[in-house]
Amino acid sequence: MNTYNHSLKYTATAILLVCFFAFQALPAGAQMPEAGRVDASVGKSLIDDFGKHLLVIDVRTPEEFGQGHIPEAVNIPIEELAQRSAEIPPNVPTLLVCRTGRRAEAAYLTLQKSGQQHAQLWYLAATPVYEKNGTFTFK
Repeated sequence: MNTYNHSLKYTATAILLVCFFAFQALPAGAQMPEAGRVDASVGKSLIDDFGKHLLVIDVRTPEEFGQGHIPEAVNIPIEELAQRSAEIPPNVPTLLVCRTGRRAEAAYLTLQKSGQQHAQLWYLAATPVYEKNGTFTFK
């Protein structure tokens, strides 16, 4: 795929994310933890409490993502994150996930340094376990 097609694909993804989240209100009574590192229980609570109001970004490779992922998660590999950071709406609660938490933490630091403010940004410091039926847990 040439550079133009990649750019067009990323632009389309960014527009879809902004349109999807721009007019979404947060659920009543939802509690926001401090930005940064969250453990398995807080990560699961974010997903359960915010549902479709939470943008989950999986920073693993497309091959890893294809083997199982959190439903509705968006795959932006860590290697592409710096170039694609503009696709992540800054006003949308966002959870970064990977296999162990290391790449998610690196992605968090990359986004913090990007110059774009993400007040509601967390990374999961836990291991997601994906079941064949589409469910998942965190360890």
